[in-house]
Amino acid sequence: MQPGNTLFSIARAVGSTVAELRDANCLLDVDNIVAGDLLFVPELPSSPVVTSVPLATLPPALEFNYAAVGCNHPGVYITSPVPGQRVTGVVTLFGTASLPDMDYYKIEVRPSFSDVYNFYNRYEDAVTDGPLGLLNTDLFDDGLHWVRLTVVDITGNYPEPCMIPLIFN
Repeated sequence: MQPGNTLFSIARAVGSTVAELRDANCLLDVDNIVAGDLLFVPELPSSPVVTSVPLATLPPALEFNYAAVGCNHPGVYITSPVPGQRVTGVVTLFGTASLPDMDYYKIEVRPSFSDVYNFYNRYEDAVTDGPLGLLNTDLFDDGLHWVRLTVVDITGNYPEPCMIPLIFN
């Protein structure tokens, strides 16, 4: 497994499904796989596994028309970077992750062509209008990605996550 790979992109490359790979590899959480994990696949991919859509393939109009999804809860939002912003290297995410009886919040990332978010990091302390965490975009291919903030309370419930599109390069 390489940085930026998702179970979805691997399954697509080897002619399988996320469910088949999950079951064959005894994965409890398909969003919690990391670079360096050894995965069993039915056949080797014939070409490298694509982990994002190259910027050259994005229609120019699409680069500037993205908006945040969710981000309506006063305790769950990202303020910086802004939706559609081009980012590179290590980026600090700012915003709020705070609920009554909060247990934790997590940051997840997915390439634009996939519906599957990859777990990036988990934090235990609430944040109000401050730094949520660092995101190393060098771990992902260049292109459009979605970053999702989910805040979970002690009962396991959570309001709608905040999702923002960012262009990694």
